[in-house]
Amino acid sequence: MQVYYNILEMIRVQLLQDVNVNTVTTGDIFDVDLEKQTIFPLSHVMVNQATKRKNVYTLSISVLLMDIVDSVSHEAIDNFRGNDNEQDVFNTQLSVGARLVEMIERGDIRDDNFELVGDPSFEPFTERFENSLAGWSLTFEVNVPNTMTVCDAPLIPSDCAAASYTITDEDGTTLYSGDIASGLSLTQTITNSDVQNSDGSYNAGVAAQGSLTLPDETILVTNTNLDIIAQDVNRPSVKDGTIEVPDITLTDSDGTVLSKAAGIDLVCTPSADATVENSDLSYTNTVASGGTLVLPDVTNTDSDGSSVVTPAQTPFVCTPAVPPTPQLYQAAKVIQTGQTVSYTTGDDITRGRGVDFFTLDYVNEWGHSFRFCGSNGGYSDGTSYFDVSGVATTRALAFPNLIVFDFSARNVDSVLSYYIGDVASYGNQATQIVKHLTSTFGGLTGWRLWNVSELFNVLNIGVYPIITHYMSYPPFDFGSANRYFWTASSYSATNGFRTELRGITPIVGNGNTSTYLGVWVRYTTLTELGL
Repeated sequence: MQVYYNILEMIRVQLLQDVNVNTVTTGDIFDVDLEKQTIFPLSHVMVNQATKRKNVYTLSISVLLMDIVDSVSHEAIDNFRGNDNEQDVFNTQLSVGARLVEMIERGDIRDDNFELVGDPSFEPFTERFENSLAGWSLTFEVNVPNTMTVCDAPLIPSDCAAASYTITDEDGTTLYSGDIASGLSLTQTITNSDVQNSDGSYNAGVAAQGSLTLPDETILVTNTNLDIIAQDVNRPSVKDGTIEVPDITLTDSDGTVLSKAAGIDLVCTPSADATVENSDLSYTNTVASGGTLVLPDVTNTDSDGSSVVTPAQTPFVCTPAVPPTPQLYQAAKVIQTGQTVSYTTGDDITRGRGVDFFTLDYVNEWGHSFRFCGSNGGYSDGTSYFDVSGVATTRALAFPNLIVFDFSARNVDSVLSYYIGDVASYGNQATQIVKHLTSTFGGLTGWRLWNVSELFNVLNIGVYPIITHYMSYPPFDFGSANRYFWTASSYSATNGFRTELRGITPIVGNGNTSTYLGVWVRYTTLTELGL
């Protein structure tokens, strides 16, 4: 009999599960080192007496639930609470006792055959021991089963030998065996049996002495396209049966209908090969029955000897060649030089070139007569900037993307264009030539470094002999620092032509490894300008 051990262990385990209990002791309270503050909160368990009543023992148990009362030296601010935590100790330790009683009355301790008798009592105490302890003395009675038998008496052990047991199935296979000590009982749980089919796709459990009804089966017969051609629904499990599959119906190309049992191989005898030929019998071939023949392409030869390949049986339309439309150009215009005063008979001015360097002798598509225009029709008169309507504006608004379109250098539908937006990047002649071959400016591609002719087209020699800068006028506005520009023109493998925009000679030869600036040009169509 282990009644005493069991009830103390159950109470100890339950108390230690409480967050407001640090230590559980039993026996004489004065054997406990109450000076050791680290053991608190402390629960001390005492068995006061045990009374035997037929098949049960009634145990009277007291549990001291205590903790240290901490106080402060200053005068109490709250006269009701005082200057210590005594009320907190009473509250938490009463909760510990209440939870213990609940577990004995309705929880796990009751499930272990311990029954609370009557009503427990809680008696508070303060300063009952050293260390200014406070708490509750919980007293209650519990009934425990009397498991004592005559076999527990040491005088007659031979009368109470252990019993052996064996549990077998109907086939005689031993499932469980062992010994049962005299006076004790044993509950043996018989595990469920597993039922499954051969591939494990069906599994079920059957309780011992129970039964299992296997679910009905559904058998489907399908063809290779997974079409259901026969089925047996709700067939009882583990029962042999037969499914009749309908015959296969075959229709020949001539409309003959054949019926064949499903699952039986069918041998088809192919028809003879077909002969394919053209109308003059220059082409002939054979095609196996049910096969495919790809006709070779037809090669058509033009009168000039060129060949055109077309698929067989595809109409071939010959379209006469259209002679190219001759490109129309305006009469070549003499480049304007910037000279505005006649100094001798027969010079540029007396021969009808009286229009100044910045003015056209016609009205352009933008509706004004100014030579240098931006992509939106803005222009420069050589001094200031204007929008397409003639209202004064800025360089950035008159010449978006820093592209200058020179309407004095054009054919019927294209205008010589200058990109001047990269006048801070130096490079040798080869570098500048290839630099912007693939660049896009203002949505336009195909830019190349200017040559000497395209350079002379925009040199304003009217500034000579007081040479400040041949291209310091708007819209170019090249300052004194921007006087040396490479051209794409060369006179040897190692020498090319560059500008000297502040010298008497505006273009000079130079070794092509020197690094200078660049201007890039292209011809832009009026369509690209939206004109």
